[in-house]
Amino acid sequence: MPPSVNEYFSITKTRKRVISKKGKRYKSYVMKQVTLLLKPEQLFTEKSDRLEMFVHQYPKINNRDVDNIFKCLLDSLTDAHVWYDDKCVKHLNTWVHKSDKANGFITIEIRPESDDY
Repeated sequence: MPPSVNEYFSITKTRKRVISKKGKRYKSYVMKQVTLLLKPEQLFTEKSDRLEMFVHQYPKINNRDVDNIFKCLLDSLTDAHVWYDDKCVKHLNTWVHKSDKANGFITIEIRPESDDY
């Protein structure tokens, strides 16, 4: 599971907001997964791409906010060069499923925007 927004950032002594160690670890994990699982032709690198994204959440704890994972997740996928920029995501759909007590996880599907809207 991506860290929540509260875990993604930390505040320095000078009150500057920076990405936390947990956030950096997650971004690194996403980068490795993208490298292992996706071929270059499966990436969306055009500035004009219009994408839709489907996220299934299986949180470790049931009371986690549904929207709290997206900042870290979208930033991580951008840094992993899955797409040109997360601004390309025009439709974002999410489902929260029953908690997985041992570990939380997500599944995602990203595809070109359909004409169904």
